[in-house]
Amino acid sequence: MLEIGASTALLTGLGQALAMIPGTSRSAATIIVALLAGVDRRTTMELSFMLATPTMLAATVYSLWQGRASLDEVGLGQLMIDFAVSFVVALAVLRWILAKISRIGFAPFGWYRIALGLLILVWSAQR
Repeated sequence: MLEIGASTALLTGLGQALAMIPGTSRSAATIIVALLAGVDRRTTMELSFMLATPTMLAATVYSLWQGRASLDEVGLGQLMIDFAVSFVVALAVLRWILAKISRIGFAPFGWYRIALGLLILVWSAQR
């Protein structure tokens, strides 16, 4: 269970709202705000993933509602299988990434994002 105060949770949620700005990472915004508020790395990651859950659930429900006319029994069955497999894989990846972040921190991920961003900028400029 997460051990953070209400004001830290509110600040982190407000940080998540920054992701409405195009190009802003929702998870990075929540992680940065929580770290600046003094929350440890593992709790910060858990909080970021917990904050993602209602957002992803709402998007999924909305998408299902939009495509409800095209869902038949076969499509719904396949969707349920896909959901189950995705859930299991997500849990495994989450466990792995929490262990990595707890051990090495966020710096390698930050450098990866910077390098990838520069690579994409160079590639885009040459097109």
